[in-house]
Amino acid sequence: EHVALRRYRRAMATRLRQCLPDAPLLFRYAKLQDFSAQFVKLVLSRNPGQGLYLWGQAGVGKSHCLAALARHVVISARGECHVRRVTFACLNTAIRSTKYEMRVLRPFLDCDILSLDDIGVGSDLGKREPVSAGRLLTTLVDWRLENRKPTFVTSNKSIESLGFDERILSRLRTFRIVKIEGRDRRVPPGYLF
Repeated sequence: EHVALRRYRRAMATRLRQCLPDAPLLFRYAKLQDFSAQFVKLVLSRNPGQGLYLWGQAGVGKSHCLAALARHVVISARGECHVRRVTFACLNTAIRSTKYEMRVLRPFLDCDILSLDDIGVGSDLGKREPVSAGRLLTTLVDWRLENRKPTFVTSNKSIESLGFDERILSRLRTFRIVKIEGRDRRVPPGYLF
């Protein structure tokens, strides 16, 4: 039994690496148990196929939470779920630096779950995002909504504070919106500035 269990765990670890190819090393072992039970219940309360919009101040654990959620989904699906993760700025840069936009976008459109970190960082509060960023976000969100593929998004801004046009905001409002609060996890307790 121990040998069989060890083989299963090793196979599942290999499958997790395959299903989460973009998981940063920092969050490779992120678990939902790293958060309060009340918060986890809130995050898991989304409908099947529904996206998640997680927002809050810098450093409170948004990316950590999405990595934990992605890991949870893959384990729950017994490794039959493919998750891609990318920061919005990196994807936007990759799109701008190629003439083959759909080749760059295709993996993020076709994956079972897309984890899109840090949207809305291209502008200050109340200012408009660049047109290219709005076009990219519209393409991603539209296609994934139409094909019932969940997208998990993080931002430091509420949906109303994003600098995108109303069409994009309307689509993002269909997501489960959760605000995460707390202290900056990157700054050690007692650290003086």
